[in-house]
Amino acid sequence: MGINVEAEYTFPTRIDGVDDPDAFRETTLARGPLGFTLKAESKKAYVDASDNLHRYAPRDIDFEESLIIIPEVTSGIMRVLDEERNRPSIQESMHHYRSLEHALHAGLQTASEPRLPLCLPGEWTPTSDGREATLGQALIGGERTAHVHYNVGIPLASIPDALTSIHSGTWRSMETGIPAREILHAAIAFGQHEAAEYFRFQSSSDQGGGLPARQVSAACSLLYVATASISSWQHCGGSPKSYAAILPRQSPSELLASCTPEARNHLANHVERIIENMNNSVRLEVNNLNPSLKHPVARPTSLPLRGDDRYSVKDFLESGLKKTRPEISMRDAFGDMFTLPSLDTNEGRTRPMVVLEVRSYGGRHLTATQVAENVSSLAAMARSAYDHDGLVQLRYQQANMALAAKSHPTPHPPVDSTVRRPTPASHAAQQKAQPRSARLS
Repeated sequence: MGINVEAEYTFPTRIDGVDDPDAFRETTLARGPLGFTLKAESKKAYVDASDNLHRYAPRDIDFEESLIIIPEVTSGIMRVLDEERNRPSIQESMHHYRSLEHALHAGLQTASEPRLPLCLPGEWTPTSDGREATLGQALIGGERTAHVHYNVGIPLASIPDALTSIHSGTWRSMETGIPAREILHAAIAFGQHEAAEYFRFQSSSDQGGGLPARQVSAACSLLYVATASISSWQHCGGSPKSYAAILPRQSPSELLASCTPEARNHLANHVERIIENMNNSVRLEVNNLNPSLKHPVARPTSLPLRGDDRYSVKDFLESGLKKTRPEISMRDAFGDMFTLPSLDTNEGRTRPMVVLEVRSYGGRHLTATQVAENVSSLAAMARSAYDHDGLVQLRYQQANMALAAKSHPTPHPPVDSTVRRPTPASHAAQQKAQPRSARLS
């Protein structure tokens, strides 16, 4: 399970001999304690006539677009559950994160100084590339704080509750120009509708204590976010991931395989209905959120995926609703995305977890102290989700045991009608014939 942080700082970073920032992405610059790493990321910036770098281009001035290298901090996986004693605590990890942020700020170039070598706390070790790195001046119009994503483990059946909690903290919305919060709200509602459909199609004896319905809801909500994000990207531009408040690190087929047989059977039996409902819902949602579109969304499920355009959104949805070949990953759908091959169990210490990338939570630009507060908030939500999942799993087992007992009742031994009740006299005689210890037992 656990939780970790990815924090980007838009500090221009130069590395001798590197001319293509995109080709240098993910290169490790330094390693720190408790699994921390500092890596190179690329980001768009804008150059004015005096060669100054700006974070954003003014509308009325023609700036040249440029790609620069920036530092990205990734923490190790921090402990959320008592079962995860092999992982460091949030408090200890966030202490090291605050130290690194302070060092990066101290290392920024000022107008009167030359570029400085990468500044790191004493517990950090630079790589050969990191020793060649220098920090420039902060971008004009840029932030000195971080743009942050979180990764947190949630049991599949608890995802409906987790999404509601994450929705309340999602900052990207129509107010910022990217309706991630609105898309997540629609995804939650779609999942709730499909859970109700599960109950409608199942008899009361097949409802598994609510576990299958919660899994149906989770799977459909996550697929909805992906579909609406890809559709928004195709019609409105930007990056498809920016429209997604959350994305699972595991493929839809992995999530499907972790479902109960009841949930898998329901999804497989209703593939066409679910896809058509999602198609109509996403079309209305994206068009309503973007009323000025020159070419309104017609059929979202027919759009190609970003990562592998041999596949359509419909192919992607089918891979998460029924067993298909080939399997389609989140990388196929979104392009550049780190994925996991299976659900996380921390080497068997916990029940299986879906790792959710939480992309727009708690604020756009955050200090290390604010990041620590958000980590604690998400960790508390994850612990509650894990505990609730345990209760739901127990109810599922109890419902199955009750169903099995009803289907195969335990036979009672036949009653011999010739057996007669002993008379009071014969019973007294039997008692006298037994030793005292036997009579008292």
